[in-house]
Amino acid sequence: MTNELSIDETHDLLQRHGRLLQSVCGDGIALQQTLRAHDAVIGGSTAVLYFYPHADFLPFNTDIFVPEDLCDSLLEFFTDQGYVVESDSVGPTFEPVPPATKSSISLYGAGTARIVHLHGDSKDINVYATTGAATEPLTYAWSTLLMSYVCADGACCPYPSLSTIGRGLFHNARILNTSFARRNEPLPINKYCEGRGFELGAHPTSWFKLPQGPTPCDRGWSCPLTPRHFGDGGCLNVCFTPAALDPFQSAWVFGGIDEVVHEQY
Repeated sequence: MTNELSIDETHDLLQRHGRLLQSVCGDGIALQQTLRAHDAVIGGSTAVLYFYPHADFLPFNTDIFVPEDLCDSLLEFFTDQGYVVESDSVGPTFEPVPPATKSSISLYGAGTARIVHLHGDSKDINVYATTGAATEPLTYAWSTLLMSYVCADGACCPYPSLSTIGRGLFHNARILNTSFARRNEPLPINKYCEGRGFELGAHPTSWFKLPQGPTPCDRGWSCPLTPRHFGDGGCLNVCFTPAALDPFQSAWVFGGIDEVVHEQY
């Protein structure tokens, strides 16, 4: 698929952007200004729905990522909007792993210094204070679906050929690693596949097998071993203003699969 947007597609995404901000906070314009001033992004299932609005579920909370030194100011905005802080805890103590380590990256939650849960009348918000750019923890997500984000003046989907049709890669080591948050809930891979109707695979060839066997891996943008960064040529970059995505240039190699995949496929 091409990552070039038509005028109609851009207009639709702009309208969708406004509705998303208003769903998080009644004063969508004020939220937009706040996200812009704090170099913050909206991630999680809210961003998933932005790029795949056909999904049959509504997120019960919103995840917002903000640099650690701007977190308190962002929280003040939400408490002024009527949200109440229910918990404030220290994030995982894992240091980010350099992207060049490829498939050995397995720690989930690296780059998060603090997690604050806020309760509102209609929706809860999880604020993640990040040790680097707001997008850094997204690069350690257990699925590529959850690497998309929405910012004040745009949005970015790093795996559009998958995410926009309800598909994503998963990183099994991150799900099973002890760093993954444990709750009395089904594994997230089951929640997204069985409960929300998404399709998940370890490699793009999961969906493109020929009668005579798997198709070759072209080592393209969707290969989990391809070095990536937000805003690169493989992303669907939605910019409503110039330089909208400039503060969010985190890099990664998704991993989750061994280099032998290029020999098998």
